[in-house]
Amino acid sequence: MQENEKVEIQPLVQPIMLKLTPQEQIGAMSHSCLLRQNGFKLESEPQLRLVGMPNIKGITFGKEDFEELLHKLNNQGSSKTICSRLERLYASKACRSAIMIGQTLQLKEMEKIVHHMAEMDQPWFDCTLY
Repeated sequence: MQENEKVEIQPLVQPIMLKLTPQEQIGAMSHSCLLRQNGFKLESEPQLRLVGMPNIKGITFGKEDFEELLHKLNNQGSSKTICSRLERLYASKACRSAIMIGQTLQLKEMEKIVHHMAEMDQPWFDCTLY
């Protein structure tokens, strides 16, 4: 589901100056594409600052979300890394569109689901956690 979602960037009226360590600044610049994919837009002149943040379905993300994502990227560095707030949003959306217990399915639908689950990273995701 995350691959299909496009995160909109909400431009900030007042940029947020970032107080990062030199190591965090290097991480932010090296992961700028991944940060942008997650809706966080940076500018580096004259000082590193946040000029855009994700806004999804009326949920505005904040500096704390940026800092969490930057920390995750600097430690994990995966292209699938997202902030926990966005992860909860995707999980909630996935759970609402999930097949429910007792729902009648045709054989073709079942086969399609099983093949799709075989391609997933976490096919047994538990919606009750969200």
